[in-house]
Formats: sequence, structure tokens, C-alpha cells
Amino acid sequence: KKSFAVQGVGLSTFVMNLIAVDEDGTPVGNDATLSYACNTPDVVAECERLRTDLGRERLMRMYQRTGAPLHSAYALPQLRAFYATQPSSQHVKSRLNKWTTIASICINRWTGGNLKRFNFPISPSEASWTGMYAFRGTGWDEEVML
Repeated sequence: KKSFAVQGVGLSTFVMNLIAVDEDGTPVGNDATLSYACNTPDVVAECERLRTDLGRERLMRMYQRTGAPLHSAYALPQLRAFYATQPSSQHVKSRLNKWTTIASICINRWTGGNLKRFNFPISPSEASWTGMYAFRGTGWDEEVML
């Protein structure tokens, strides 16, 4: 029998997906999944609110830093709508510890990660899909993180 040592594991997904997890790293419910929320009326309305509040010049600077135009498919309006307009999700919000990605959850489970110390980073590819990642500086855009 041949043995081997795993040197690394990587996984990235296509398109923005964020899943709310509790302190154990367990998803807290269907109401806390942001991957297909982009066409909901509250997210579209949040995009319009942001366009008005931020103005054209500020939105252009945001686009230059993140490479992502303001759009309902990205996390910024989805997260703002989630926290502002979903009172029916209060039970989910009370259990929510942090947002993570499906790739992080899968790697954690496949590698026998300790859910109590669940802390897998988001890949730059996935972070870029949120529309909140300053790709030139390789970190979260401070101005977008309102």
C-alpha cells in the first residue's frame, strides 16, 4: 500500500455565493443564503437606493477599485436588503455568526475541519464576485464596507 501526504486543497466556485453560518459553522437556514437573491424586489430597490445615495462619481470610484459595477447580483445590495428588509428572518439573524462560501464549507467538511473553529478564508475569485473586494490592493474595499 502506497502512502502519500496531501500538500494542499483548494476549491473555488463560480459566481457570488454567501451562506450565513452559526458559531459551529452550520448554515442557519435557507433565508440566509445569498446566491440567487439578485432579482428580488427588495434587492433591486436597494440598488436604486445606493445609486441615489452614492451618486455617479462615487459609484465610478467604487467600480474602479472593485472591478464590479453596482448590480443586484453582487453582495453589497443583497446584504443591505437582507439586514434591512427581512423581519421574517429574525430567527436566522439571531443565530448568524458570519458569512462564508459554499467552497469554504465544503473544504472544512471534506478535510475534517473543526466546526467550532470554522475559519476558512474566501478565495480572491469568490471575494471579487461579492463586488466588495478591492482587487488591486487584495483586500476588502473599506469604503464599500459601509
